[in-house]
Amino acid sequence: MSGMTGITVPALDWDAEDLPTAFRRFRNYVNHVFNGPLAEQNEEAKASYLMLWLGPVGIELFDTFSLTEKQKKEVKCILDRFETHCAPKTNFRLARYNLTKLKQHESESYDNFIARLRIQADKCKFGSSKCERILEQLIAGATHEKVQEKLLAKDEKFTLDNAIDLCRTFEANKAHMAEFVSEKPQINAVRTSTVNRGGPQAAAQMDCSYCDRTHGYNRSQCPASRSICSYCGKMGHWAAVCRGKRYQNREQSFPSVPPPPSPREYRNVIRRPQPHRAIHEVLATAVSDEEQLMFDSVRICSNTTTGVRKEAFVDVHVTIPRQPGSHSMHAKIDTGADGNILPLRCYKMLPPGLSLQKENIRISAYNDYQIPHHGSVTMNIQHGSCECVTKFYVIETDSPIILGLPTCE
Repeated sequence: MSGMTGITVPALDWDAEDLPTAFRRFRNYVNHVFNGPLAEQNEEAKASYLMLWLGPVGIELFDTFSLTEKQKKEVKCILDRFETHCAPKTNFRLARYNLTKLKQHESESYDNFIARLRIQADKCKFGSSKCERILEQLIAGATHEKVQEKLLAKDEKFTLDNAIDLCRTFEANKAHMAEFVSEKPQINAVRTSTVNRGGPQAAAQMDCSYCDRTHGYNRSQCPASRSICSYCGKMGHWAAVCRGKRYQNREQSFPSVPPPPSPREYRNVIRRPQPHRAIHEVLATAVSDEEQLMFDSVRICSNTTTGVRKEAFVDVHVTIPRQPGSHSMHAKIDTGADGNILPLRCYKMLPPGLSLQKENIRISAYNDYQIPHHGSVTMNIQHGSCECVTKFYVIETDSPIILGLPTCE
């Protein structure tokens, strides 16, 4: 058996629970060996190898078979006789019923599920309609509704091989999309405050926009850092300096009410107290010669209320210097923010021509997670008949484009 060096010797498990399937696999493997490493052996030698691989149980059964001397030296005759012996007395109608009950397991791949369908279909005596029956059960037993919808939309020319390719493509795309999911904190608001640089004593104090008092620069020294606003329900400030309250007062002071915007432009933002929400705050600081920037990110990690969170979005047109025409951006309106945010991914999608200005900013989350930033850009934006030149901070984040209160006004 020099030709079998490095190759697993075929063996039949006579104690297998599904003996017919075990013998079918054994026969397929034996045929590959005889057509490969032992192809040069004559038929009598191959028959001797086969009897060795069948083992003592197979030799005893072989002696009970009524075979001629010529048939005992032919591999195909021996295998056919053993296959007849191992074949169970199956009911093909029961096998068809069991086929209709096969369903894809939650974590099972489509290749494994289709293999189970093929094995069961072999027992059903479908004849030329076997592939079509397997395709029908694939549609009925698939766990993903999108796969079922795509398969049901195909016409009669769609084959089982086409269905297998569709399932594999869906499975691969699903795995690739899972790699894009990240746990980076989102920045949904920007707030600016002026730092007094009058001297050493003044540098250590600041007028806080959270509590309307003067205290040290450290955020933990603010008495409102762990308080909940009685007006909007958010943590970190008092109702006396609530931005939502100030914005509502400005709206009430207008002499006339402008006509309502169209639903396509933006939706109304409803701010209601949410005392049962767990809120995490992300702070980022920047120090320059004249201004300190503080970036706040509010992220709702758990929600015990049953209401639907509403946000306002608007489409604005951006004009790029030295570039013809304008470009549309879909931005989120945040009246509690004093600045604008342009995610890095959106900045890369814009045509060249924007000058990126470096900013001396250090942004960190509450757990000291450093948020990458790339400076700021100044753009000319237009919405309807309103047009202005404003600054956007380019930050690496998964949040949408944000338009702060100054730009919205």
